[in-house]
Amino acid sequence: KLGKVISFMEHHTNRSIRIEELTAISGSSESTLLRDFKRITGCSPLDYHLKIRLNRASRMLQETEYSITQIAFDTGFSDSNYFSRQFRKLMGTSPSTYRRNTI
Repeated sequence: KLGKVISFMEHHTNRSIRIEELTAISGSSESTLLRDFKRITGCSPLDYHLKIRLNRASRMLQETEYSITQIAFDTGFSDSNYFSRQFRKLMGTSPSTYRRNTI
């Protein structure tokens, strides 16, 4: 069941997802999904999905010349400032610094 949930997350990195979507896919209650997911991955489903999206963004920063705003939108963030804050929290640096240091 969690495999289907994780697969769904990996195929939907271009938008945010809702817990209700994941419970429908897993066929379990929200509390069961959250407990099992945390036990297996060490984090909540939404945090896990955020990490997947930010990892995709980091690859896009390395491999494309898209603007940071475009990458934010392509990875499901409607606000590039929020994207930058989340990116910095996970990667320890801003998207622009990350791009400069990895190219």
